[in-house]
Amino acid sequence: MVPSSCKGIYKMKYKATEEVQRFKAGLVAKGTANRRALNQETFSPVVKMGFQIQGETRPACRLLKFLYGLKQAPRQWNAKLSEALLRFGFMQSQHDHSLFIKGSRSQRGILMHQRKYTLELIYELGLGAAKPAATPIEANIKLTTKEYDEHTSSSNATDDEVLIDISQYQRLLGKQLYLTVTRPDIAYSIQTLSQLRSHLEAAQRVVRYVKNQPGQGILLSSKQRNTITTYCDADWAACPITMKSVTCFFIKYGNSLISWKSKK
Repeated sequence: MVPSSCKGIYKMKYKATEEVQRFKAGLVAKGTANRRALNQETFSPVVKMGFQIQGETRPACRLLKFLYGLKQAPRQWNAKLSEALLRFGFMQSQHDHSLFIKGSRSQRGILMHQRKYTLELIYELGLGAAKPAATPIEANIKLTTKEYDEHTSSSNATDDEVLIDISQYQRLLGKQLYLTVTRPDIAYSIQTLSQLRSHLEAAQRVVRYVKNQPGQGILLSSKQRNTITTYCDADWAACPITMKSVTCFFIKYGNSLISWKSKK
């Protein structure tokens, strides 16, 4: 290996008031000496150097490895991620190398589930001692907004209070949306709740429902059948607010469920 010359780069970062915010320094190994056919890729590794500003006592950090800005960075990150996922027991798809699957394998096929994630969600919400729910959403109840219930004097109005800060409700729905990757039985409930903002109790009921079978998931059958079967259903004017229909479908390849959705 022939060492190349280096060049120091010094910059100052300014605030909006044109005051100096901090000083920046970098050591760049020149890559301009590479020759065609001998060096296929030209790049300049950067060493970020920390240095102390006069009057401050904060120590500088030493960077062990720097990848950002190099053409090899995406490839190196992908190789590291793939290596880690394979080490943790995931299987890499031969048709899509960005897809990693981890499930329980048997003679019947591969069971894809999110048991660990489900148990963590139950523990996070403090529902470990709560009674499991028989259904993901209460039967014969149309979830609506508070304004709609007051305007129509609906008898189906729930006791959920209007949330001033809906961030907790949104975070919970986001986590439940991730569960629909292997739980099509809660797709309709999450689709309904995601359009509302004041039904925290109903959202927690979905968690109590998946508590019944936290290891339930999708079975990718080992039996080979080159047939595609599609089922579709619609509930006419099911949404009381918009009077729109709710449509749901799922698609099977052989005996394996591969796609499903519930939408308004």
